[in-house]
Amino acid sequence: MENIIIRVDEVFEAKLSTEQALILEQNKKLQDAIMYLKNTDWVELYLIKHYANIELLPSISNKFNIEINRKNAVLFIQQNQGV
Repeated sequence: MENIIIRVDEVFEAKLSTEQALILEQNKKLQDAIMYLKNTDWVELYLIKHYANIELLPSISNKFNIEINRKNAVLFIQQNQGV
């Protein structure tokens, strides 16, 4: 099994197996997806109003891209939790 050395800061280095490095990378991606959902939570109110025909958004609104990215983040989290 191959060892991978990662440097965390000026003092700490760790030797990880390939499997450990992959798990660390996967956990980082999960944390990034969770943070993305937290940071873009504000868009939900706009989308609810739009889909309820209360306050329509322009078709070129970036809120639709955020909606797609949020759905992808949720899917990624669901598929990778407990890995």
